Amino acid sequence: MYLNKWRMETISAPSSECYNSHQNITVVLIIEHFKVISHERPRDIDLKRAKGLFEDDEIKNYVKAMRKDFITSMLECSSK
Repeated sequence: MYLNKWRMETISAPSSECYNSHQNITVVLIIEHFKVISHERPRDIDLKRAKGLFEDDEIKNYVKAMRKDFITSMLECSSK
């Protein structure tokens, strides 16, 4: 599958109820346009190396920073 147009969004989701969330935030991949490439297939080694999105350090750091910014902005709004 070749993704022509896509985006990622973060949404609030309770970690106790949603398996694929981290610190009550989940990342959603939204595919707007794609093309099927049926003659290509991932190698077995690539499938074995696949890992969950929240196991990736860059995503973890992004979620933590976003969560911190959100909490900071909420505290600033409440102190006004």
